[in-house]
Amino acid sequence: MNDVVYLPLVMNGIVVAEEESMPYTLGIDVSRWQDNNSTAQQMDFTKSVAMGAKFVFIKSSQRLWTDEDILYNWKTAKVAGLLRGAYHFLDWDVSPKDQAQYAWSVIQNDPGELPPVIDFEYWNPPPANAYDMLWNYVIEMERLSGKKPIIYTGVFFWESYGTQADVWKNYPLWIASYSTQEYMEYNLDRLTPWNKWHFWQYTSKGDGIAFGAESLNLDMNYFNGTLDELKVFSGSEIIQEPELPINQVILPTLKVIRNVFVRITPSTAIKEIATRYPGEVVKVLEIKSFNPVSVWVRDERGWSAVVHYGVRYME
Repeated sequence: MNDVVYLPLVMNGIVVAEEESMPYTLGIDVSRWQDNNSTAQQMDFTKSVAMGAKFVFIKSSQRLWTDEDILYNWKTAKVAGLLRGAYHFLDWDVSPKDQAQYAWSVIQNDPGELPPVIDFEYWNPPPANAYDMLWNYVIEMERLSGKKPIIYTGVFFWESYGTQADVWKNYPLWIASYSTQEYMEYNLDRLTPWNKWHFWQYTSKGDGIAFGAESLNLDMNYFNGTLDELKVFSGSEIIQEPELPINQVILPTLKVIRNVFVRITPSTAIKEIATRYPGEVVKVLEIKSFNPVSVWVRDERGWSAVVHYGVRYME
């Protein structure tokens, strides 16, 4: 399998990479932990969009209480243009039917674009009937929402507390696995009834600040398909953006924030031909993203890294 993953990326509101050539669509998930209550600042989803995110899963509730940032996050993510899905963290000491009814009450007036999510993961010692609680939650939420809920889980947790029943293939899977895609899919085939994933939470160490959070780290996700396929999955209308004549296209720009080399191709293995210095403005002609932490841009001088393995050179 090709390890190179090309992500859709938008900068300054302009798409600078062709989505149809990219197998996955980038997204994030957030909760109150992305907000520092000691400051007035909250999650800035416009930065998420500028970094290429197309969807967001937002924690709405747990047990019978509401995430304190759900109302703000839910509204501002919509304004920013992200496809939204609400997730409920399943607790063990309250009726799953009651939890489903409570979770639905939080979002029923604006259910979002993606199906509701049930977060099925370790929380205190799970009871012997954890699987039954999940099933009863899913049935009730499907009745209330009219959509098959997305199941969020990890393969090893599912191996211990789920089953291999084929019925689960009817429900979209959001898999958490901070590993290679090959290892994740190998375990998926062995330890769960699913043979396909819809969403993959591939790291918890995304650049939170760059994506508009106050937390340094952020959960990052892929949808297994293009943006148009995500819109079809969500039931959202696909709107074709009108193409501007080439002489009306406004190229995005980035500002250099630390010294970075210019190279003739986007690779650190290629000898540098010049240096960019803080304050220099780069007018982006082309962009390539090789993985979530390595993004390169080209202008008339050559290629330079925007972000490379945790170090940011431009903003």
